[in-house]
Amino acid sequence: MSQMRNGFSKERLIISGNSLSKKKYDYKFENMENSIKHTYHISGMSCGGCATTVKNKLSAASGVTSVQVDLAKKEAEITSSVVIKVDTLQDALKNTHYTIAELRAA
Repeated sequence: MSQMRNGFSKERLIISGNSLSKKKYDYKFENMENSIKHTYHISGMSCGGCATTVKNKLSAASGVTSVQVDLAKKEAEITSSVVIKVDTLQDALKNTHYTIAELRAA
């Protein structure tokens, strides 16, 4: 059985008439009970390419399970399996001109 990120692969035998075949199914899942969602302000984004770069860089940070970037609001919603410090997320954006900050409650 081969592993995939945030999920698993499983093979199933299919019997059809006189033939036997193997089909592979990939399953993705997130343990929502242990997920933490937090929204951050991202400075420096001005285009779709910027948003893609921010998403890819933040997605690579340890513990991050998903990232949604809203270019118009200049925000990123990060889902993680553990509490991640803002400094760790900023480190993920190193060698770029983007900065990340926690949103303050109004």
